[in-house]
Amino acid sequence: DEGPADEATPAAEADEGPAASGKAAAAAAKTVRAVALWEFSPSSESELALAKGDVVEVAVEALPGEDADALIKREATDGWLLGRCERTATVGYFPASYVSAVADETALAPEPEKASRQARPVSMRSLEAFDALSATGVAVEAGDKPGSGPAAETGDLVTARCTASAWDGGASQATPYASTDWDRPAELNLVLGSPVATDGLHAGLAGAKRGHSLRITCSPKLAYGAAGLPPHVPPGSFLIYELDVLDVSKPRPAATSTGP
Repeated sequence: DEGPADEATPAAEADEGPAASGKAAAAAAKTVRAVALWEFSPSSESELALAKGDVVEVAVEALPGEDADALIKREATDGWLLGRCERTATVGYFPASYVSAVADETALAPEPEKASRQARPVSMRSLEAFDALSATGVAVEAGDKPGSGPAAETGDLVTARCTASAWDGGASQATPYASTDWDRPAELNLVLGSPVATDGLHAGLAGAKRGHSLRITCSPKLAYGAAGLPPHVPPGSFLIYELDVLDVSKPRPAATSTGP
């Protein structure tokens, strides 16, 4: 008996009358260009292979005043877009999260790559760390500085120097995407248990002490998951945090979390 309810939807839409027809009249065909943030390997003939940096053309129905990102999001169906790759002149479907729309041609120029963001070697330092990562989603590896004073717990303010890198979990290299060495603010200030930063970072910092150096590796589930953090953290990435803890303290009432 769902029939009548289903039939009510078109009628409700028809009641919009002039407003609906006005929108339709204002819409115009337009081609939006987008840049591939990551490589995409198709799993079927209908999907479009993309290399990082490829420019893709997507046909949309544009309303006046809509920006390119809004058009791309509205055109996506179940997270997928249909487009044409300019490099290969082929057409197919690809995940909308893998591309970023560009508002003008100058945006297609590649961003100068900071030397500090270049990929660098990475490996788990012990079998115990690998087992912890597999079992809990977080591995904490201590450096050569053991630290002293009270151990950080929920509600404490941890101040640290920090570099965060994205890792696919299998390659021998990870790529830094944020660091207090080149970003602002120049220190990570994190209240443990606050909604800022990833769950993996909060879990790894529990028990840290002033002067402690450590490396925290967390699984995608405790990082940015399947969505990633465009444009620097691909979907499904592990994260590696390298930290020097400067202080562990009880936060003042106005303390807020800052940093990469």
